[in-house]
Amino acid sequence: MKKINAKLVGSLFIVIVLIGVLLYYYQANRLEPKTGPIVDLIVEQELSQEVIEAYFQNNINQLSPVDPVLGGTFYLTEINFINNNLVILSYEDGHIALIAEVNFHQVGSEIIIDSLEIINE
Repeated sequence: MKKINAKLVGSLFIVIVLIGVLLYYYQANRLEPKTGPIVDLIVEQELSQEVIEAYFQNNINQLSPVDPVLGGTFYLTEINFINNNLVILSYEDGHIALIAEVNFHQVGSEIIIDSLEIINE
């Protein structure tokens, strides 16, 4: 009878130790949120309409497929946001007025022009 009790107590002891080891392993290896430059997620936010408008105002001379007349410079007279990636730009240089449809997207804080087509020639 003592041998059976000793085996039972020994078996229970081993089971309890194994459960303890498994619990310790589980706690030690739980998935914790990681931080740092490699695993941080960059959440891109859409640029505001004011920032996009300023971009086109500052870059319309380089973006326009038509050169200004008599060495002038283009300036934006109107911008209509059709959606987050499409605008209609009205611009002129004092001699000619143009309207362009511009498809664009953003990568981070950079605006990438996909197409710019003059629609009033």
